[in-house]
Amino acid sequence: MTRVLYLIFFASGAAGLVYQVLWLRLTGLVFGNTSYSIAIVLGAFMAGLALGNWRLGIVSDRVARPLRMVTVVRRSCGSITMAAGCSGRRSLLGRRGG
Repeated sequence: MTRVLYLIFFASGAAGLVYQVLWLRLTGLVFGNTSYSIAIVLGAFMAGLALGNWRLGIVSDRVARPLRMVTVVRRSCGSITMAAGCSGRRSLLGRRGG
């Protein structure tokens, strides 16, 4: 069971890095590939990690089953990312086509 959890957390971290690279490429299309755009993406990524740890760290201490809470949070983040990705694809295709 422990190995499975390690594998799940590893895959989750890898997915986070993939999202970070994708956002870096998308901001490069808008702002250019400068150190400022890289700093914006890294800052937003780190701020998200810090805010999540700050707010959900307090809640996780009070929850009876913290692993279930992590599952709900990860699924929520995945759903939001999928929704944002689909809407972004439509807007990018619409802008290129028009």
